[in-house]
Amino acid sequence: MRLEWLRDDDGTLSGFDPRRPPAPGSYYNLTLGLNWHPREHVRVRPEIRWDWQDRDSELDVPAFDDGTSTNQWLFGCDLLWEF
Repeated sequence: MRLEWLRDDDGTLSGFDPRRPPAPGSYYNLTLGLNWHPREHVRVRPEIRWDWQDRDSELDVPAFDDGTSTNQWLFGCDLLWEF
């Protein structure tokens, strides 16, 4: 499990799209993952992650889902083969 926090005073995280204005605030993510060894030299690491934004002003554009949401879910998986 991992919890991260990033303070973005200038709103640069939401500024990747030049059509969207910056949204300063705090950004958080919570990640939960597993390590599974199905074989001696193989490791599978699935994870689920929740990102959310705490905007400084409710008038600021949300950072996720093309400017329509203040949170998002992500799913990922790694496969490691050790040799």
